[in-house]
Parts: sequence; C-alpha cells; structure tokens
Amino acid sequence: MMDSKYSNNFKILDRVDAANKLLSILPLELMQDEKWQLIAISSGSVAIVDIIASKISLSYDLLFTKEILAPNNKECTIAIVSEAQEIVMNKKLADSFAISEDYIFGEAKRRYEKDIINYIYQYRKGEHISSLENKMILLVDQGCESGMTMLCAIKSALKLKAKKVSIALPVMPKNIYKGLEAMVDKIYVNHKIEDFIDIDYYYKDLNDLSSKEVQDIIKNSKYYLPYNKT
Repeated sequence: MMDSKYSNNFKILDRVDAANKLLSILPLELMQDEKWQLIAISSGSVAIVDIIASKISLSYDLLFTKEILAPNNKECTIAIVSEAQEIVMNKKLADSFAISEDYIFGEAKRRYEKDIINYIYQYRKGEHISSLENKMILLVDQGCESGMTMLCAIKSALKLKAKKVSIALPVMPKNIYKGLEAMVDKIYVNHKIEDFIDIDYYYKDLNDLSSKEVQDIIKNSKYYLPYNKT
C-alpha cells in the first residue's frame, strides 16, 4: 500500500505525468502475471489508463457512471448510478435537501436510460462492459473528491463478480482513503492529502477531454478491449 505523505505544495503536470506516477507504484510484474484488467471510471482517466495499459500490454475497458443532482441545486451531487445499476447516495446530503429515496431511484433510472445507455453505444458500440467475472480488476481515476464515483465503481465491479478489486489514483483525500480501504484489496495512491482542496488544484494541466478526444484514444489503442476482442 503506497502512501506519499506530501503537503498541498506539489503539482501533477498532466495526465501523462499522472500515468507515469502510477506506473512507479503499481505492481507491474504481478499485474502482467495475473493478467489484471484495467478499468477507467471517468472520461478523464481514459488517457491515464491507456498509457498504463500500453506500457504493460494489458487490456482495459470503461465503466460508465452518471451523477444524480439535487433538484434544487444542480451543482450538488446527491448520488451516482453506474451501468451495473449500482447506486451510491449521500443520504445525509439528500436528507438535508429533503430529497426522497424514491426521487433518487427514479432519477437513477432516467439517467441510466438517457445517459449511460448513450455512453454504451457511443464508446462500446452498444455492448455491455467486458466480463469482470473471476478477474483481478484495477479501477483507475485521475483523482477523487467525495469518493462516491469510486465507491460506485467498486460496488459495480463486485456485483459483476470480480475476483479482487484494487484502485489506483494519483491523488485523493486521506479520509476517503480510510473509507475505501476496507472495501478493496489494495489502494495505490501517490498523494494522500489531509486537507484536500479539489482534483484540479493538484494538476498543472487538467483540461476536460472532449468526447472526440476520448474516441480518438480508444480507437487508436491496441488495448481497449471492446474494439480489440480476439
């Protein structure tokens, strides 16, 4: 379990630098021997995962999630739903806005049907995620803040019968690390931050990747599993 106890006074240059930092702490030989499958859990992490996969010749896929926003505050995420139809909600936050579970479940169904199905067709030609059953899975993201997306991804991988689930991030809050630690086999993280600000703060360059940029990465990759099945 890797832990770089740095202060807030550092910068990850960009996603290439983030990938290289993760390569420096991941168990690369073990991953190759056990044929781990890499999973990008956000569009921004696709560039990172593609670099890692190319370096060690392992396949990867995407796991799609979508935020569920508070109806009276569109900047407030109260839950996350995944393509495995797992839902993680911030119940305390939902209660503070007097948002019912019925609303969250209904909105999750809408977001799944409207957004996630569209992602599946856009990035996987309509196919479901590659089988995770009995596989060693590494979930990768460019960072996390609340931990809800990562938690949803972990629960989704377990629901899809992964043998073991580990996660890898360049940077994450220390309290989220502690919260997720018991749920996964390993956490690989370069920077575990006590007083976390936000993901953008720790990168010098973290521009959003457009849909076209993500498509270009996966179409040109030898390791994106949905386009390179044997």
